[in-house]
Amino acid sequence: MSVRRVAYVVNTFPKLSETFIANELAELRRRGVEVLILSLRPSIEGLRHEIVAEAGLLQRTSYDHSEFSAALRTFAPDVVHAHFATEPAEAACELAGELGVPFTFTAHGHDIYRRPPADFARRAARAAAVVTVSQVNARTIVERFDVPAEHVRVIACGVDTSRFRPNGAPASPRRIVCVARLVPIKNLGLLLEACSVLRSRGVEFRAVLVGDGRCRGELEAARERLGLADTFELVGAATQRRVVSLWQGAAVAALTSDSEGMPVSLMEHGRLWHSGGRDRGRWRARARRPRHHRVPRSRRRCAGARRSARAAPPRPGPRGAARRGGARQGPAELLDRGSGRPASFAVVGGAGVNVEVLDRFDAAADPALPTIRLALDPAEVKRQLRRLVRLTGPRGVVRMRAIRVTRHKPGRRCVIEYDLDIERADAPEERVTLIGKVRSARYGNAGYRLLSTFWDSGFDAECEDRISVPEPIGTVAKFRMWLQRKVPGRPATDLLAAGISATAALAGPDGVHHARQIAEAAHKIHRARIPASEGHAMADELRILDECFARMAVAEPLYAGRLRSVLVACERLAAATPRTAPVGIHRDFYPDQVIVEGSRLYVIDFDLYCEGEAALDVGNFIGHITEQSLRTLGRPDALADRERALEDRFVELAGEGVRPAVRTYATLTLARHIYLSTTFSERRPFTRGLLELCEERLTAGRLHVGGQRCA
Repeated sequence: MSVRRVAYVVNTFPKLSETFIANELAELRRRGVEVLILSLRPSIEGLRHEIVAEAGLLQRTSYDHSEFSAALRTFAPDVVHAHFATEPAEAACELAGELGVPFTFTAHGHDIYRRPPADFARRAARAAAVVTVSQVNARTIVERFDVPAEHVRVIACGVDTSRFRPNGAPASPRRIVCVARLVPIKNLGLLLEACSVLRSRGVEFRAVLVGDGRCRGELEAARERLGLADTFELVGAATQRRVVSLWQGAAVAALTSDSEGMPVSLMEHGRLWHSGGRDRGRWRARARRPRHHRVPRSRRRCAGARRSARAAPPRPGPRGAARRGGARQGPAELLDRGSGRPASFAVVGGAGVNVEVLDRFDAAADPALPTIRLALDPAEVKRQLRRLVRLTGPRGVVRMRAIRVTRHKPGRRCVIEYDLDIERADAPEERVTLIGKVRSARYGNAGYRLLSTFWDSGFDAECEDRISVPEPIGTVAKFRMWLQRKVPGRPATDLLAAGISATAALAGPDGVHHARQIAEAAHKIHRARIPASEGHAMADELRILDECFARMAVAEPLYAGRLRSVLVACERLAAATPRTAPVGIHRDFYPDQVIVEGSRLYVIDFDLYCEGEAALDVGNFIGHITEQSLRTLGRPDALADRERALEDRFVELAGEGVRPAVRTYATLTLARHIYLSTTFSERRPFTRGLLELCEERLTAGRLHVGGQRCA
């Protein structure tokens, strides 16, 4: 198949750290291939590589999710291609399905090794081909995800040899250059430590680190601590022209990543190696490597240049890939849970009935969630519901009563409720509320599939243990939304405190019963073993706590020293805690996420579902109870019997070995609440009390849970 028009789906465009995408797009345009770029997120970087403007790529880019389908129909691509197997591949698959054209995606590194989507194999099967950047990656995809080898194509990242070339000027004989994002996976602390060793051995050098990211602050602090301020420069983000200039003046290219799919920065430097003016003798004398491991400089230089020259600019997909239509998906899909087939019903307005729309958060104005304005438009909602949903049977009628935004996190997610009246021929009129969820750069399919998997795995409304999830209803592609039925009942936040007097802290039996049932719900989630697309470990909890404390220390400098001491104690506690095998966890498990109706319990909001230690869910829940006790009842131990009941029942089910981790995660959650208390005006009076409570519990490594002290 001759490919002349390609639609690209990417996370963010343009992005400085993803030069390979801009280069690929520019090369396609140079070869006469028309491109359309659909960016799931707008770029917030002020700096851009020159090639973006030179190739006119911004003029070919769309950021409005609600217009993607229309833009694709106008563009009429031969193929829809995504960079990365994560959200872009999911979106590309759905968009290509709407058009009836094939889709392909390129998997690079983190989406293969560190955080691959749980349904990687399914996405690969639906793609016309899977592209990756190295043979090692290809073998991993075949072996790890059971993708047929003939379905995988290797197209290495390319280097523009007209741009990355020697300029004839001698390089500085003692300059080290590293080009990398300042993020944990790049392991740049190792580069600083290596430079410290060089300095201790009397080696003269100057190091330049090019890039930006969330680790900049800690790298600057490490540079000061190691005494490298005068020899190690952090220049920040830079354009490609600036990077070329720095590479041309470099004697050594450094990269310390824990993992790399394809080290493009080293390939770029390989194209710039040249003879003349390079004094590497002193460096080799200091290298401390066995002599038989050393390769002559001329051979290294030539080999690097040859490998970089062989890496041709990548194509959007394999040549000769057959056009695959597949099932054509309409602009929305809401399924009849009985038959599993799409169906439709009438949406009408009763006489004198107006649809009320409430958007107290002004979510419709959120530029990162452009479909919200459509999801709040009664006329558009009626059109979508008329086309999609059947809740009532063949002759039922649904009337829409109200639309309201109930939650909105700017730039990230939104929750909308739809009140509907349903008339059935053989039953009284029923009022139903549907909850619609929209997340930035998501299409709703993943959330719907996850909830459906739980529903079908014994969490439905009729399950015997009475531990359920809300009924999944379907997706509305035009809104990038998925829908579920709103469940009745009260949040566990209210019920756990039932029977408690704020002054006497008299324990009532209901709260303890609910605590034990909540432990059973957590264990049921973990036992379900439903695959997750991401992972979350103890190290991630500590990283989040570090970031929270860093922000708080800037806003509340008087607490900075005490926060640092708490963080160090938390790190010490975590290091001493035995690890448990990862399972699928809720990860955002706290009392508001559990709804109780009589003897039935519903677990809601699986937005952060991932793979991690089971103890995290229960520890997080206990930490929230302790904070609630302090804030609403005046004592951190006012609900101690609930905490003990929750922990003990979970340990009965999961085994005694999880108890230390439960207590550690409870402490980390409580510590995070120190920061959270400063983000809500009504909680600021409790900041000092939370800090003192954490200091007490962490003193001398002692940990309190449920009012008990343990070594």
